[in-house]
Amino acid sequence: MRWLLAWVLGVWIVGAQAEIYKHVDANGVVTYTDYPMRGAQRLHIGKEGANWGKAGVQPATGHASYARENVVMPAIETATQKKRDNLRRDVLQDELTKEQQALDQAKSALAKADDSDAPAGSAAWRTKQVKLSDAVRLHTDNVEALQRELQRIH
Repeated sequence: MRWLLAWVLGVWIVGAQAEIYKHVDANGVVTYTDYPMRGAQRLHIGKEGANWGKAGVQPATGHASYARENVVMPAIETATQKKRDNLRRDVLQDELTKEQQALDQAKSALAKADDSDAPAGSAAWRTKQVKLSDAVRLHTDNVEALQRELQRIH
């Protein structure tokens, strides 16, 4: 009886295949979904993989085949890319300002930690020092990461 149940489940699972749809909106945003959308293209996925040829992309069979030359990227107008870069720069700059403020507050809290009620050298004092030092380190790392990311934007 168990083998019959296993066989039925196996046949059912093998027969189950999700339909995948690709939709490109007016702004060029690509969405892959299992829900049919108006204007979406049904992708035929089988043993050979998706219909890669239509997009000019070959399926990856290993790290070497996933090189950039195997991928056809959509052309983006220069003005559109500049808008995206400017928006990204604004978001990153806003985050950098907030992180710098948080870093300043963390440094100030660490400097004032010596004036706390806990006796210097006690377990409570050390715990507080570690917590405040970790906060300074975290915000310092975030500031550096945001600065690096801002430098990458052309």
